[in-house]
Amino acid sequence: GIIAISIMTAPFVSVGGSIISGYYFRTVEGWLLSPVTIRTIMMAKIISGLIYGVVSGTIVGVLAWAILGIFPQNLFISYLIGIIGSLFFSFLTIIVLLFPERPDKGQEVFSFLLMPMTFFGCTFYTYSMLKPPFNYIALLLPTTYISEGLRAAYNPTITHLDAGIILVGLLLTMAFLFPLADWVFRRRFRDFLW
Repeated sequence: GIIAISIMTAPFVSVGGSIISGYYFRTVEGWLLSPVTIRTIMMAKIISGLIYGVVSGTIVGVLAWAILGIFPQNLFISYLIGIIGSLFFSFLTIIVLLFPERPDKGQEVFSFLLMPMTFFGCTFYTYSMLKPPFNYIALLLPTTYISEGLRAAYNPTITHLDAGIILVGLLLTMAFLFPLADWVFRRRFRDFLW
């Protein structure tokens, strides 16, 4: 759960921090004057969120190993979940901050979204502990898939969601979020009027 929380907050700090500071300190104009496309700028933000998320998850994972002696049984799955989770929250940050008229309005929405994702998205408990209707609600939250995927990587013997369901759930949301983030980013910066 702690690794999942670090994976979801690090892209917000990286991607969201650059968008918010670009808004408040007027550095967005510098991005738009660069000799690259708007989509390239967006991909740079996404890659920075990916790097921050994976590095943050790795640091927390190393600390969990050093302090608690917990190490993933399947390192590949733990990194795959970290990569997909970091990409997801990078896309979500772009959508939430740039869909409203100004990023400061989106900042409030993002804070509102993080709370249910953290507390109801199986970060502090396993999915198998939930009873209806809460287990159906948890399936709507991406943090459920990230947390359960990390549980599967760290301890495959405990009850967790099937790895196939986890990957399909995350990949389907990514397939939806990428074009939406691309549209929101290009729409907001094509007619930049802040």
